[in-house]
Amino acid sequence: MKFLARLGLAVLSIFFVGCSKSSEIDTSSIPTDTATIALGNTKFREQCSSCHNFSVDGIGPQLGGLTKILPTDWIREFIKNPKAKIESGDARAKEQFEKFKLQMPAYDFMSDDDVNAILAFIHTTKIPDLRKATMDPKA
Repeated sequence: MKFLARLGLAVLSIFFVGCSKSSEIDTSSIPTDTATIALGNTKFREQCSSCHNFSVDGIGPQLGGLTKILPTDWIREFIKNPKAKIESGDARAKEQFEKFKLQMPAYDFMSDDDVNAILAFIHTTKIPDLRKATMDPKA
């Protein structure tokens, strides 16, 4: 039952984000060249894939379509220093921390080019079709 409640909230949030004209996300700063996307794929596999994927939540949230629903500056800041985002009182950062019960490590050692490459790779992914999500009988 908890799964269905979470699924319903996720669908509603995607619906309202998608329907709001004022919440359009500017993605013009995200690189779209194949070399940067390929580098981002490599960096994602090295640094992110143990906790994230693009279809279902794992240790951390799924990231499919993330660049279409969150400002790129917010994502960059969170990657570099999630603790600072959480401690600043940022509602989404706090929500994710409470949901997953752990804080993502800071990736402040990554260059801006590497973070931008990861964003470029994430930008190639789609928001998952929640209707196809596997139902967890334990949820």
